Amino acid sequence: MSIYRNITQTESGKAWEYGLARKFADVLNTILEVDKARIKSQDSYDLLSQYERYRIDNAAGEVALFMMNAC
Repeated sequence: MSIYRNITQTESGKAWEYGLARKFADVLNTILEVDKARIKSQDSYDLLSQYERYRIDNAAGEVALFMMNAC
């Protein structure tokens, strides 16, 4: 049995937000502020399996590169 549970659509969205925020922080060479919103998003991200986190990280990286090249 997996230690990961099925997550809600809201949790999935929060995990995606965290993945994007992390990638943009990396690209912009800054740190993420620790606040309630970030903690909630990070908690949702942490609920994901390693594979799901990997997929979010890769997709967020593509978005960040696209956005940086579009500006």
